[in-house]
Amino acid sequence: MKCLQAFSLLSLAFIAPQLHAQPEQIDTPLHEGFYLSPMATFTKPDGNRGLDDGDGAAISLGYRHQWYAIELSGNYIKFKTDGGGDKPSLKGGSFGGLLYPFKAFDLYALGNVGYLEGEHIRSAATFEVGLGYMLNLGFGNYQFGLRADARQRINDNAGVDELGEGPQNHRDYVFNVGLVLPFRTARSASIVSAPAAADSPVAVVDVDYSYAPTDSAESSTDAEMTSDLEDAAQ
Repeated sequence: MKCLQAFSLLSLAFIAPQLHAQPEQIDTPLHEGFYLSPMATFTKPDGNRGLDDGDGAAISLGYRHQWYAIELSGNYIKFKTDGGGDKPSLKGGSFGGLLYPFKAFDLYALGNVGYLEGEHIRSAATFEVGLGYMLNLGFGNYQFGLRADARQRINDNAGVDELGEGPQNHRDYVFNVGLVLPFRTARSASIVSAPAAADSPVAVVDVDYSYAPTDSAESSTDAEMTSDLEDAAQ
């Protein structure tokens, strides 16, 4: 628990002075594309395990497309024991999905399946379900997320130790706090479409017909041309 608190405080102390809320965008790196998500993990084990709380870490490679995401994760957990001695640990991976049902804010539901290999504790296939929330943040023109979630993990065939005959299934509670780091930077903060150009006004020009040639003028001109041709012929 102390490790989780220290991680959260250090992270906030480092980034808080330069954080600013991000405006809503249709296609942001947090809502479309690949990302990396490192997290600190706190585990409250099933009471039948005979274990104390566990601290650890997880890292996920994910891809999000608007309302859903898929993640491939690696996990490491180290437990304390009630009576001292060797500290059991679990390490492994999982594959799962996240659903974002709301456009206004990034509340998500998650589920995954995986496998954890144990040291001084039985290995187990795992199934997780949970709820979480991601806060959209920014550092300069780079957008990232601060996420937190709570999960229930069912460990199939996990005993107290390698030789123990404990229950076939244990239910642990897992709490994660971490970051979502997209692989690409944000586009322009706002893209405003240029308004369609209005039709150019057509100028109306008044025509002064006082200078237009009259029929008599045209006849006079024709007569003069005929006379000039006759003179030239003589």
